[in-house]
Amino acid sequence: MRICSKVCTKFRVQTTDLAHSNPIARNTLGQNIALADAPNKVFCTDITYIATNEEFFFLASVMDVYSRAIVGWSMSETMTWQLLDYALRAALTSQKSAFDLLHH
Repeated sequence: MRICSKVCTKFRVQTTDLAHSNPIARNTLGQNIALADAPNKVFCTDITYIATNEEFFFLASVMDVYSRAIVGWSMSETMTWQLLDYALRAALTSQKSAFDLLHH
């Protein structure tokens, strides 16, 4: 009957562009989460994508490292700097952040 599987290459989203001359920021946080000794002192941001039947959506979230709560997020069809900007603005609007906030 000549039944066989159809093999497709897996789609990979590339999120890092290393072909630039901009300076790379120093990793202030490192693995030292002890810097987050109170709420709203250290925020971490991440981007992921959500695949639907028709397209991909990008989700940027901002997490308070102390409480591990998502304090801001933004979603878009394209991954631009505005996606992270909107997520960080949402976090800063919803939280009373310290003046010395570390955003990693």
